[in-house]
Amino acid sequence: ILKFRIQHTILQGPLIQMLGVARRSLIHPFATSSQSGTRTDDFPGGRSWTVPRGRGLGGCSAVNICLWVRGNMLDFDEWARSVGGTIIDWSYEGMIVAFKAIESYFHASTAPTKECTQRGGSGPVKVQLSPLEAPVADEFVERLTTSLGSEFNAFGCRPFPNRGDYNTQNQPSDQLGSGRIQVNAFQGKRYDAARAFLTQDVRQRSNLWVITKAHAERLLFENKEGDSQKIGCSGVRVQHPDCAEGFIDFFVKSGSHEFDGEVIVCAGAFESPKLLQLSGIGPKKVLMEAGVPLVVNNEHVGRHLVDHVNFQVFNSMTAQQLSCEPISYDLHNIRLSPEIQSFAQGRGVFGSPLCTSVAFLRTDGRPNMPPDVQLHVLPAGPPIGWMHALNMDESVCKEYQRGVEEADAILSILITILRPAYEGSVMIQSRDCQLDPKIDFNYLPDDDDVNKAIKALEIIRKTCRHMSTFKKEIFPAEIDMQKLKRQFR
Repeated sequence: ILKFRIQHTILQGPLIQMLGVARRSLIHPFATSSQSGTRTDDFPGGRSWTVPRGRGLGGCSAVNICLWVRGNMLDFDEWARSVGGTIIDWSYEGMIVAFKAIESYFHASTAPTKECTQRGGSGPVKVQLSPLEAPVADEFVERLTTSLGSEFNAFGCRPFPNRGDYNTQNQPSDQLGSGRIQVNAFQGKRYDAARAFLTQDVRQRSNLWVITKAHAERLLFENKEGDSQKIGCSGVRVQHPDCAEGFIDFFVKSGSHEFDGEVIVCAGAFESPKLLQLSGIGPKKVLMEAGVPLVVNNEHVGRHLVDHVNFQVFNSMTAQQLSCEPISYDLHNIRLSPEIQSFAQGRGVFGSPLCTSVAFLRTDGRPNMPPDVQLHVLPAGPPIGWMHALNMDESVCKEYQRGVEEADAILSILITILRPAYEGSVMIQSRDCQLDPKIDFNYLPDDDDVNKAIKALEIIRKTCRHMSTFKKEIFPAEIDMQKLKRQFR
């Protein structure tokens, strides 16, 4: 049940669609509740963030940054242990079958990689190493892996093992290292879920309905007798502007009322628990306060939300990384010509995500452990409008804009915390399906993740000092530790 599909050819390029987060017609701008672990002096009660979600076919895969990262094998193995004897094997070994089936991995070649133990070569999602030429980003990775000394190898300051493939893992620490990032984009086209799976052949299937301008209101059930063993999902109610009643019910087709199959709710990290709760499945207290009749009391629905908090580092560089000058999107370092011609040939900045490289680090240096920080390396600065659309700190935006005006070029590095200890929640506040749920990530309840970010920043700074093109750090700049912790919050 979908909103609309972006059809214009240029909007199918990875960069252009990513910029859609600044346009309300392309995304739904969820917002978090005030985060008590963030700064309360400038933001009474804590900061709030915009959380954009894609509104076209393919959902967020139609507007995100196209980075192809499976996650660490330990995450899957821990999930498998936590859920126990389910039908699906959630372990890394069990999920490899699905990972291989969905991808065609092109490793430094125009031909798909041959089927191997962990990579697929015949799936619908085309994956390759970032093709964008970015000398300064490449220099950062080279200095990170060669200039800091052997004592930094324990932190992951090394090239990726397994032929530079961080998505091939035989042990959790195999993901440590740095190099080119893998992207689900190929020959200038974004391989989102719609392009990969909703092909013309699939769209012609008689058992598939694609409905636009629709909004799922609630699931429909039969045999509601207070016993969860006797309840079957019989369909879904959808709000639609073209219906006289304002809604239409779709029912599961079955020869009897013995629902022996599954109804899969696939509405994303926020809308899936929201839809379940609107349908009466969730924490009893939450449903009662929202005025939703209880079908199944399940305290886990909407809980255990985990998000990876990010910290931005912007550097002023003396070299021009990309042959570009600013365009209307205010993308610093990017020239309109000859990039349009390159895009038409499936190359260039419009045909590739701006993030070209990645590093996975272990900030405490413990051996044989998975990474706890991920660095995204971008050879350009983000648009000011994009930063405002995500409700980023106004002081960050101002410092960034001042630095950009003085810089020849920008090297952006995004510090992302992996495996955070905190958990949040998604809870409805009303039975009205058009209202957003309350989203609480429970960011930064203590200094643990902030300290990881600071350690990562130290590594970034040591690396940049070895770069021939490094000029100065624009943000967060050289400030004392307390101010730095405050800035990161």
